[in-house]
Amino acid sequence: NLRELKLYGNKIEQIENLDCLTQLQTLQLQYNDIEKIGFGLVYLTRLQLLRIDSNNLTSIRSEEISKLSQLKILDVSDCSIENLDVYSDLFE
Repeated sequence: NLRELKLYGNKIEQIENLDCLTQLQTLQLQYNDIEKIGFGLVYLTRLQLLRIDSNNLTSIRSEEISKLSQLKILDVSDCSIENLDVYSDLFE
């Protein structure tokens, strides 16, 4: 029943093995070495806050976070985002 997980500053490269944390609401992964979100978050459907700032992210694809329907805050500041197609359909 873990609701908050702080893993910032740990040199984490991949988001994985979080699928059992279905009650998680806050995930802080800032100051790591994460290059992509991948599908490591798809089961975190109750997630409301995701801080993944200050990582090596260059893009975020909609399929990587589309299941995060409760997400209210997504912080990707201080990343080198070149492609953010998460909300692209809002602008069409």
